[in-house]
Amino acid sequence: MATTLRTISERMIGYRFQRAKLPALVRPLFASAFLLLVAHAALADRTFVLVHGAFVGGWYWDPVANGLRQKGHRVFAVDLTGHGTKADENGPDVTIDQHIRDVVEAIEDSGEPVILVSHSYGGRPATGAWDVARDQIAAVIFVEAVAPYGSGQFALPDERSQRAELVKNNPVAIETGLLQPGPQLQLRYPKHTIVPQSIRALYSAVPLALGPLPDTPGAYVVGSHCQAPIFRQYARKVAQERTWTIWEIESGHDVVGDASEILTRLLDKLAQELPTAK
Repeated sequence: MATTLRTISERMIGYRFQRAKLPALVRPLFASAFLLLVAHAALADRTFVLVHGAFVGGWYWDPVANGLRQKGHRVFAVDLTGHGTKADENGPDVTIDQHIRDVVEAIEDSGEPVILVSHSYGGRPATGAWDVARDQIAAVIFVEAVAPYGSGQFALPDERSQRAELVKNNPVAIETGLLQPGPQLQLRYPKHTIVPQSIRALYSAVPLALGPLPDTPGAYVVGSHCQAPIFRQYARKVAQERTWTIWEIESGHDVVGDASEILTRLLDKLAQELPTAK
């Protein structure tokens, strides 16, 4: 079964799904065009756990979390260790295992099966949580995020090539064990605390504790203007291995900052339409 890629455009009335514009990613298919009614009637409320990326905190998801709550959903936005309300724990010794535990704790606190959504680096701990808490996850959605592509004992291998590139281009980061955020991030979010990212967590392998990942329903969202090709590569891998739909939103990598309203509506739509894991 071919994975479909659909484009969702903010300039349209409601939503209209078009032919995919990225033939190199997946085979383009026509989807029947239709409009969603502006008067939204939710079929059922769902519970979301949102996982942020590097440098930011759970606050990053605020516009999306608030929008989902207004539509009747429950939302838990995780603060990974060293970020957000846990910024005082930031440092080079923060590990991917700690971040996986942060996500698993949020899933367990929800008390019911969740839709697990991650952005950017957040896809790494989300993948680990998907493995560990698989029975508590109804669906997974990666938004311009690292997605599983490993085999054998690892969902995500140790990123040796990326680490080597960092050694070459940013030796200070290797010496300190911390990758510093770019100044544009602080300019974009002046009211929030932007923190360094632990390199140890950023590039470590994500092991599979319970065997191959289950056939959980899900989707991948790409930003049409993202300048980092690696996220298209993750989407391509998803397209090859799973029958998920790949969605394209008119945005850069910072999908929440660029298109929070349209992302919120897409997540709400997927919450209604994605089947739940068995």
